[in-house]
Amino acid sequence: ADAAVFFRKMMDLSEKRKNDTFESAYRRTVCIMALADTEKEKGNLNQAVEMYIEVIKERKELAEKYANDKGYMPVIRRALAVAYLKLGDCERALGYYKSVVDVYGLCLALRTAAVRELTGGDYAEYEARRDLAVIQLRLGEVFEEIAEGGIDQQYIQQAYGYYKESLALRMGLAEELQTDSALRDLGVGWCRLAGAEMKCGLWRDAGEHLEKGLTLRKNLADRTGSLEDRRKLTKAYELQARYLIANREEE
Repeated sequence: ADAAVFFRKMMDLSEKRKNDTFESAYRRTVCIMALADTEKEKGNLNQAVEMYIEVIKERKELAEKYANDKGYMPVIRRALAVAYLKLGDCERALGYYKSVVDVYGLCLALRTAAVRELTGGDYAEYEARRDLAVIQLRLGEVFEEIAEGGIDQQYIQQAYGYYKESLALRMGLAEELQTDSALRDLGVGWCRLAGAEMKCGLWRDAGEHLEKGLTLRKNLADRTGSLEDRRKLTKAYELQARYLIANREEE
């Protein structure tokens, strides 16, 4: 509640100059996004959805206005992709799966384009590749949830495909960066893929990939001792237990 007060003050200041500069117009969308995040945290999901839609509208207007500006466009495109991602997350919490797939698809298109264009081997490129890996994983999770709802079991195959694509990006980033963050992302990739492979009946692949994820997470937890890494390790053990039970039943 305290944060919302200051975001509204910032938005009021930006409102007075939103047509003057790119910075003012963009700052206004940042404030609306932050207010939407606070509404989501409070559980006001429908209100948050309306605010995320407003952010998307204004950022699309910025994209049209600065379409030929090579300096601003990467910033606008990434910001628009983030807005689509947050809208999708919110609608996912509401169970609007058809809309979620469409919105995540728009985010995927923007992030795929960014990866194609950013080839400098710098932080911006790494960030774009990680962004793409994130939305691919989100799409995989959504299709997996749809399949679990009994709507159409073929959706698990789509989830499996997105998890594979996401994992490929995570493997490349982990090899190049060798940071704890990149290794954590890789651990998520291995475990998500293994979970989908279990549901597809690919037991040998699931076992191999789960073992890689478990080993990676154990090494991280042993080295860092952080709460985050230990929590992720417990998730890997839980998945391994489910694998052993399910594999025994299958045999």
